[in-house]
Amino acid sequence: MMSKIALVLLLAVIGGSDARWYLVTSHPHVVLDVTTDPALTCKYTSGYYDFSQISRIRILKNDAGSHWELVAEVRDTSPDAPTSNTGLKVRGHVGSEWNSFLEISWPTAEMNTLGRYKCEVMGFDSDSIAVIRDTPIQLMVEDTVNATQVLHLLLREQAELQHEITEQRDNCTNTVNQLESAIDDLENRVYRMEASQRSRTWPNGLYGLLSPNTGCPNNGIDSWRTGQLKMHTESSNSTNLNSVSTPNNFAQPIFESSNSDLFMNQHFCVKENVGIFSDWPRGTYCINKRDSGSCPNGFSSGYIRFDDEDSDRATQTSGNVPEIVISGSDYQIYYCCRSDSAPGVAISLPTENPFYLYRYKGTCQRVLGMTVSQQYMYFDTEDSSNQDKYENLIHPDGMADHNVRIELCYYR
Repeated sequence: MMSKIALVLLLAVIGGSDARWYLVTSHPHVVLDVTTDPALTCKYTSGYYDFSQISRIRILKNDAGSHWELVAEVRDTSPDAPTSNTGLKVRGHVGSEWNSFLEISWPTAEMNTLGRYKCEVMGFDSDSIAVIRDTPIQLMVEDTVNATQVLHLLLREQAELQHEITEQRDNCTNTVNQLESAIDDLENRVYRMEASQRSRTWPNGLYGLLSPNTGCPNNGIDSWRTGQLKMHTESSNSTNLNSVSTPNNFAQPIFESSNSDLFMNQHFCVKENVGIFSDWPRGTYCINKRDSGSCPNGFSSGYIRFDDEDSDRATQTSGNVPEIVISGSDYQIYYCCRSDSAPGVAISLPTENPFYLYRYKGTCQRVLGMTVSQQYMYFDTEDSSNQDKYENLIHPDGMADHNVRIELCYYR
């Protein structure tokens, strides 16, 4: 008995992945709540026959790690009665190698459609030796890049159907009923699509955010560019008070030095696409102003003037940064702030990645599904004839008077 088991395992390992059996997908890339009838089919393709008798075909799924979970199977004990552990639509047959197969499908692509799949075929060869074949792994992947395009196509299809209903209403009652049902279905799908996209998409407008150490938001929908302001801080005196909160989650490096010059960095994420969904929600918080344009809807603007080190004037920017204006020998960073709802009333923003907002009027804004911690950056600016100041009352919390402190809210 032990030698037979060892032989089966050895054959399984030797068999490995075999190109004569494949797990074929009807839709390698799917759009959630849009793609209809995605399917996976395990079947024999061509070449030399490995099996004289097939005893079992299984489709397995792996979400993470090395463990594979059973999704569906068909056995020779019930050759035309496949079963599924997940309630999917399943078809299959066990017989000779050329006509055996197993197929699973979903009415519409769902979150649990996505993943890594493989097929396992077990049986006996002409010498009654057990054989196991694994197909190459097949991926079911979400197509987020084309999701907005699909949404526009659905909206156009909806308009075309509505036009057809108007033309046919007087003489084709049955057709009208069918088309109205199709309209309802499309409206439901559009609503689900918009809701899914809106929850993952950053608000409309062009603006910037301070970057955390995990980088810019990455939802596959919005486009962000990165940049850095390398501020030349007090370097003439023996004491420099540059500091940040501990712990913190700022993008690195924060502090740099070159010879006797001391620098403090701010890393930014600058949004490139305007967006098609929601404006920023009401609340109490600040973001960075983008270029020389206006703030997004609902915000007002103001700046903080940083009086950098007089000697060398080595402050510099790189990449894409928010609006930063050189005023004489000083740098003015512009912000967009709003206070049209209490910060304790939670707002909805994408939760896939950590991010920073600037604290405004004393309290961090609550965000649904995120935990928040307060952090700060402290810049030791020019000691002599210091010109640090606020333009007006519209700026992040902190101070700007013979050194600058900025209060931030970190969400994760």
